[in-house]
Amino acid sequence: MRYALQILILTLITVYAWRRAGQTEKRGALVMACLLLASPLYAALGAKPMRFEQMDMGHLVIDGLVLIAMTALALVSGKWWPLWFAGAQLIAFLSHFVRLLATSYAPFAYALMMRAPSWIQLAILAIGTWFAVRDRRVTGATAF
Repeated sequence: MRYALQILILTLITVYAWRRAGQTEKRGALVMACLLLASPLYAALGAKPMRFEQMDMGHLVIDGLVLIAMTALALVSGKWWPLWFAGAQLIAFLSHFVRLLATSYAPFAYALMMRAPSWIQLAILAIGTWFAVRDRRVTGATAF
């Protein structure tokens, strides 16, 4: 249910970004879509269900690749929100190493650190897109 809600929210943000915002917001929505679709694809390829008692290498790789994409977006953009977007992804990425180094770390905490940033990223993407549309309307400038 939560995953379906995330997909619905991302779809709404993506449609809004593609109709009204600039390239940064469109690229951010694309990266977020890749993040949200990678886990079910990974599971469909035969990955065992996530157990959270140990580090999941597949999700570590997914989070690492998405972190690279989000960081690249932040570096080429002159906007504030892609840096926050990448920062939230860094939390998800580092959660895997916390799980690896701290074996007594609660599985629930690992799951929360790994999954909660995607909700934060949706909020950041929505706010960033809204600001881009507002700025475009006010200045009439095209966004990067």
